[in-house]
Amino acid sequence: MRQHVPELDRNLSNDEFLDLIVDCFHSVIFGTVDQNGDPHTNIIDIDFNEDGRLIFATTNQKSFYRHIKGHNKVSITALRGRETLTSIGFTLEGYVDEVSPQYLERIYKIKPQMHHIYANKTKDM
Repeated sequence: MRQHVPELDRNLSNDEFLDLIVDCFHSVIFGTVDQNGDPHTNIIDIDFNEDGRLIFATTNQKSFYRHIKGHNKVSITALRGRETLTSIGFTLEGYVDEVSPQYLERIYKIKPQMHHIYANKTKDM
């Protein structure tokens, strides 16, 4: 279960904010575009923050992967809460870069359920 979102203030560093995204939000919505410039959204779990980079996994068999390979600028948004005045959300824009498959071992350690979800597909991640 994700942690409670703490009260935010201006003293929060960028790295602390990225850690908060990992710790407090289950999933984020990625906005991408395809080769025709048509918009698409996908719900993706952020697995961890390392050196100011949010790390996540996907498989190269998904259209989401092809979209970010074709145009790596993305927007991510998440919302937590039930009512407007008691909810908290964020939107970030940035670029996605493919990282080494060595990160998969860490992701599998953090989220053992990934073994089941991506059984026999490690080479595609």
